[in-house]
Amino acid sequence: MRTLTFIAILNLALTCAANLSAAEKEPSVDAVLDRFVQAIGGKEAWGKIQSRRILADMETMGAQGEWTSNAKSPNLSYSRVQHPKIGLFESGFDGSTAWSKSQSRVKVKQGGELEQAKRDADFFQELHLKETFPGLTFAGTDAVAGEPSNVLESKDPQVGKQRFYFSLITGLLLRRESHFVNADGKQVTSDTLYSDYRPVDGVKYPYRQKVTVSSRGQVVNESKMVVKEIKHNERVEDSLFKMPAL
Repeated sequence: MRTLTFIAILNLALTCAANLSAAEKEPSVDAVLDRFVQAIGGKEAWGKIQSRRILADMETMGAQGEWTSNAKSPNLSYSRVQHPKIGLFESGFDGSTAWSKSQSRVKVKQGGELEQAKRDADFFQELHLKETFPGLTFAGTDAVAGEPSNVLESKDPQVGKQRFYFSLITGLLLRRESHFVNADGKQVTSDTLYSDYRPVDGVKYPYRQKVTVSSRGQVVNESKMVVKEIKHNERVEDSLFKMPAL
């Protein structure tokens, strides 16, 4: 009886020790996000920026086009793609309405698309990830292109599951996975890789992005973007973000 009691106590002690060890090694969500914010320049540097314009080359569908993004604090966004196989495609958020415009129609976004557009339009989203994706939890570690990373995960019914991979070495965001249901009701995964971070006016941006979109395990599209220019605090009229006439 004493032997059994001793074994039970020993097992309990070992289990507690293992759990304590794991807890000591596991970083908090706040610690991972705080390190990321510092890695991209810190809150003070970001607070000096009120508008942003990005010009990038975009390669997709075997051809190269151009991608332009304009954003203005607190939550105005506009992007434009000019591509030989896509034509002209625009999208925007004016603070309340999210929209897209192709060569054939203007579309007002609803439901999950609208919710995602609202969150992505946050000019300081990099500083607000915990608020933008409530319920973020530490989901272990993984490697991105051989670089060890902390993984944070959010399971939000409005925008689907999100996973963020932050480098253990630099603290920078290396990868983001988004799992969601698109406007056609299909389950879609968007996997974005970020690299080549460079400073602009004291804050850092990834100058290279690779986006892979898949559905049911099959790759639907791959695209690459290489930033050519980033400018801050240029004058941007609010009319740029307004939805065109239907």
